[in-house]
Amino acid sequence: MTPERCYFRVNKLVVLAHKGVALDLDFHEGVNIIRGDNGSGKSSIMDFLFFSLGGDFKKWKLEASLCDTVYVEVSINGTPAVLRRFVTKKSMQSMEIFWGSFADLENAPETDWNVFPFKRSEKKQSFSQVLFSAIGLPEVWGDHDSNITMHQLLRVLYIDQLSHVQSLIREEQFDSPLTRETIAELLLGLYDKDLYVDQLEHRKKQKELEQVRSQLKTFSEVFAAVDQAGESYEFLESQVENSKLQLIEVQETINAQEWVEEDSSSEIDSAELVAQKSTYIKKRQAFEDAQEQIKVLEFQLLDSSDFLAALSDRIAAIDDALLVKKVLAEDFLKICPACMQPVETSEGGDECFLCKQPVDKEKARSDLMRMRQELVFQQKESERLYADKKDELEKITASVKTIKEELGVAKSNLEASLNSVKTVRSAEKDALHERKGTLESQIESLLSRMKVFQVQRDLDKKNELLTGTISALEIRIKRARMRHASRSMEVYDVIAKYAKVLLEADLPREAEFQHVNNVQIDFRLNTFGVNQKNNFSASSVFYLKNSIHYALFFAAMELSYIRYPRLLLCDNMEDKGMEQARSHNFQKKIVDMASEFGEPHQIIFSTSMIHPDLEDSALCVGPHFTEANKALKNV
Repeated sequence: MTPERCYFRVNKLVVLAHKGVALDLDFHEGVNIIRGDNGSGKSSIMDFLFFSLGGDFKKWKLEASLCDTVYVEVSINGTPAVLRRFVTKKSMQSMEIFWGSFADLENAPETDWNVFPFKRSEKKQSFSQVLFSAIGLPEVWGDHDSNITMHQLLRVLYIDQLSHVQSLIREEQFDSPLTRETIAELLLGLYDKDLYVDQLEHRKKQKELEQVRSQLKTFSEVFAAVDQAGESYEFLESQVENSKLQLIEVQETINAQEWVEEDSSSEIDSAELVAQKSTYIKKRQAFEDAQEQIKVLEFQLLDSSDFLAALSDRIAAIDDALLVKKVLAEDFLKICPACMQPVETSEGGDECFLCKQPVDKEKARSDLMRMRQELVFQQKESERLYADKKDELEKITASVKTIKEELGVAKSNLEASLNSVKTVRSAEKDALHERKGTLESQIESLLSRMKVFQVQRDLDKKNELLTGTISALEIRIKRARMRHASRSMEVYDVIAKYAKVLLEADLPREAEFQHVNNVQIDFRLNTFGVNQKNNFSASSVFYLKNSIHYALFFAAMELSYIRYPRLLLCDNMEDKGMEQARSHNFQKKIVDMASEFGEPHQIIFSTSMIHPDLEDSALCVGPHFTEANKALKNV
């Protein structure tokens, strides 16, 4: 079933402090304007939004640091949820999720909250994984095997004041071009899992190849410095085979001779025989136990595989049910299936359109999401147990070969002792045993030297294999990039189209903005420009940066395959010294353009210079904050 378009909306933000409620704001679909004087707390509201939605934030302003808990009610593709986080100065804070609305919280037990860490682990999903799944975003890995998180997404969705004006998205201390590119491709619908995995694998294999070639170089230098007297793996192998043949001849001679008994050593032989028999029995029991363990684990893995398949089917069924409720809604049945008469629809939306029984649609979706989350928990835990059992099976299977070899040795030793237990060691037999020991030591020494050459042979094979793998990956990467070139061009053309509209609507302050020929956007380098230029005044660069972010947002409204969740947060529309008239013009243009789209969306921006036509309109959220009436209370 085709997934619905991603939509993530903020409904309500509540911040608690020790003295009481510090902030309580209701948001709506469309444009939301937070307005107020400088220093009145607008940026703190935006910081709380960023943090509550999953951003990693700890540089709180003084008043904000006095708060302790943040609640945000969101709608994720129509499903309500409340997210709760605690305000601290530590990074990577966990998140608690309640599937339902604020109203549902009144009668809900504390056990309905589920706690998720910032980072994923083998035993626990991260809150980003849970939210990605609800939004409909694939799980994606970034650089250094770290997965893309809600924090990473919010770097694009949130235009903050602290980042450098020349940076396209929010800056990070430890950042990489690959991670930035992956975030962009994920949101723009350009992410190709196979391509991205190939890129990571290519880099990994390149590093492995460098290590292998470094080791081979070391071996070459060692062999050049030490005289090996023409030794090679093949030469040593032939020496081992020759020594083994001699050893077999010696052993056969020992076994075939009828030795004359000169004096009895039966007590020594008997004690040795008992020890060898005990060793043989232990090795045989270990071999049988390992085989039995393999059978049990294979059965358990088969059973676990069936259970995982059933869980996947149930999760898919819930996803389909959520989509059916969203897409089909009341247009599904026009005719009653019982009497074949037209179904009368009511104006209210709080009852079933067929049987007319009261129904809470949001609660139904929340219940389904809660069920889905529990199933995902089971799935992750079962996958972990499955992986553990599989690892255990592989280890036991690998050990069986060694156990079998040890069993063979124990059996041979026992048989040899049984054949000679009644004999007496003559001088001739002692000489044969001495020769046997010499050959065994010689074989052991040869095998040790062979191991050195085997390491080199393995490295040569690995070098050849890695070279071939890297070549194949490079071919696949090149083909994948060619396939996605057309879609990428379309996406960036649409973004440039909306950026051009916003730039050319600006007041006549920059000549390049009045005649836009092209727009440059580079997430890898974290840069942007217009007509190959980015050397403008600070306010103009800020205007250009905002225009590109809003253009990206509007492109997501036009192109259905873009995964951008149609939510944009913008802190301060007139940063970097932008003049009032210019800010007013930009605000009005954004509101007008947003109103032209029928797709549900949400823009939340703050301003200290609200356009007079927008002041006290339905778009405003909360009062006009001032020094006397700051955003945060009870702190």
